[in-house]
Amino acid sequence: MVKYPTMLDWIRTGVINVKLHKKEHQHSVIKSMGLPHLDIDVLDGVYANTPAFQNRINMFLNKTRPVVFISSPKNENLPKDMIDLVMCWEQIKQFMSNVQNPQEYNFIITEMVVGTPDSYTGIIVSDGKGNAVIEFYVREKWVDPRTLSSGCSEPKYHDLTVIKDSEIKRLSDKVPADDVNYIFSKVKETEGYFEFIKGIKNDVRGIYFMEFQNDPAFIRVLNMV
Repeated sequence: MVKYPTMLDWIRTGVINVKLHKKEHQHSVIKSMGLPHLDIDVLDGVYANTPAFQNRINMFLNKTRPVVFISSPKNENLPKDMIDLVMCWEQIKQFMSNVQNPQEYNFIITEMVVGTPDSYTGIIVSDGKGNAVIEFYVREKWVDPRTLSSGCSEPKYHDLTVIKDSEIKRLSDKVPADDVNYIFSKVKETEGYFEFIKGIKNDVRGIYFMEFQNDPAFIRVLNMV
């Protein structure tokens, strides 16, 4: 698994200074907006060594797999980690064996989008007033949005769309216009930063939103295009 820096890493190094919503809050907001999203379950690490903890995880795995499993620190000074392509409890058990003081974490299990030949990941920043910039990372079967948010992506897979006054001023060369219009239609009335993935979830092909931040620093990017 590629180890990308997270936004929290950038904050700790002083590169950016923003207030971030935790994954649990982001999921709640995205779901309340009615956006296509990934279902998650959040487990308190206080119960990590109990049968109930394992049972909850197995219940989720019985509904969908593969999944992603994330250790989300309650204190932002602690490290965050994750494992993807999880198919069984034994993988999570091994992951948990490397987590010191699990009571200091919430653990998130989430559906996973599987890549397809026409997959991409992306970021859209919208001011909620008809203006947006969409950055795509278009690479076959690639469904890891951290590639963009970490700043560790390969430029040859990048593409950009700019929307002003609800009209496309610059259209991506690599992404169908119908996809661009669909993504913009979902968030055009909301101010914020979103990450999304195109791929297959539970045998259903679609575009799924999975990250939301609304610190003003994210919106300032619209002044640069």
